[in-house]
Amino acid sequence: MSALHLAEVHQAPPGPKRKRKDGDGGGSRGDRFYQDAQRIYADGRADADTRALLLAFAYAVVTAPPDDAVAQWTLIRQALGKTRTYGERLDKLIRNDAPRYVPPDAQPRSYDNLLQVCAAPRTRPYRSRPWTGATAAQLADQARRDEEDFRNTKGICGDTASEYVVEKLPDTGWHKLHYFCPRHQ
Repeated sequence: MSALHLAEVHQAPPGPKRKRKDGDGGGSRGDRFYQDAQRIYADGRADADTRALLLAFAYAVVTAPPDDAVAQWTLIRQALGKTRTYGERLDKLIRNDAPRYVPPDAQPRSYDNLLQVCAAPRTRPYRSRPWTGATAAQLADQARRDEEDFRNTKGICGDTASEYVVEKLPDTGWHKLHYFCPRHQ
């Protein structure tokens, strides 16, 4: 998830400023930052680092002039500070928050066991063998589990794969792996 996409802070063009009696020249900036902070903390998609990044962006948008991007980025960098090794924390947070796409075939083999099962088509539905002494309720429950089994829903063999075939998709140029068990080599 990208913090920049999570931010819902929209800047309105600056309107005429009216001088208030208390000396604050515009609207209440503290209220706007408070509302932005509430929305940031209410968003369940953001982790702690993303929240820090979003709060720094909200602080800069509320504090700096809207037409001065350099001042906004300077405030963001100052708000986040430097790391222990004197690196820029902003660079690290943006790098860690950038969305990355990992195609299913490029994931580590132990990442998803469904990638390593035999992809041959199934001719008969998978049924597990009932154990002796099973009651009617247990048999009905097992039949329901058999219907919901991934081998039946996907229509594949589903056994542990030992060999694979690489298919190159002509329209995208990507490689797709198809795994097969010893029976379907």
